[in-house]
Amino acid sequence: MNTYFNSDGTAPPKRSRIIERTMGLFALVLAAHTGLTYLLYALAPSNLLSPLTNPYILVGVVMAILAASGAVGFLAHRSSISKPIQLAALGIYVLLEAVLFLPLIQIGVETVGLGVLVKSSILSASLFAGLAGYVFHTKADFTSWDRYIFASLFGALGLTLLALLTGFHTSVLFSGGMVVLGSIWVLYDASNLVHRYGEDEYIAATMDLFSSFAFTLWHILRLIIR
Repeated sequence: MNTYFNSDGTAPPKRSRIIERTMGLFALVLAAHTGLTYLLYALAPSNLLSPLTNPYILVGVVMAILAASGAVGFLAHRSSISKPIQLAALGIYVLLEAVLFLPLIQIGVETVGLGVLVKSSILSASLFAGLAGYVFHTKADFTSWDRYIFASLFGALGLTLLALLTGFHTSVLFSGGMVVLGSIWVLYDASNLVHRYGEDEYIAATMDLFSSFAFTLWHILRLIIR
C-alpha cells in the first residue's frame, strides 16, 4: 500500500490537507477562468474576435499561448520559488487559457448559440467531478500512465494544428477521442495529487488539474459545436 495512507486506507492529516488545499484553490481558479472568459468575450469587439477564427491566425495564437503557458507552468512547478510568484504564474496561466478559449467561443456562438457555453461547462464540470471523485474515493493509482498520456497529447496537438492549417475537418470520432484522452489525463492528475505531490506543492497540483480540465472542456466544446 502507498506509504501516504494508513493501514486502513484512510489519509493521514497531512495528505488530507494537500488535497483540501488543492481542491479549494482549484475551485477558485475555475471560477476565475469562467469569469475572465465571459468578461473578455463580452468586452472584446467583434472585429477583434472574428479574425481569430482564421485558421492561420488561430494556429499562431495557440502556439504563442502554449509557449507562454509552458514558461509560467515552469515557475508554478518550481518549489524553490516563493509562493507569491507561483500564485502569480498560476494567475497568468488562467488568463492565457481564457484568451485561448475566445476563438472557439466565437465560433460556437456563431454556429450554435450562447447556450453552448453553459452546456459545455456543465458537462465538463460533471465529468471532472466524477473522475476526480473516483480517484479520491478509491485511491486508484494511475501515476504510471504519464509516458502514454503525454505521447498521446503531443500527437493530438500535432493533428489539431495540421487540421487547422490544411482546412481538414477532424471527425466527431476524433473530438470524442480527445474527450476520452482528457478524461484519462484528469485521472492521472488526480492520482498524482493523491499519491505523489508533497504537502507544499498544492499550487503545482492545482495547475496540473486545471490543465487537464481545460483540455477536456475545449474538446467537449468542439464536440458540441460540431
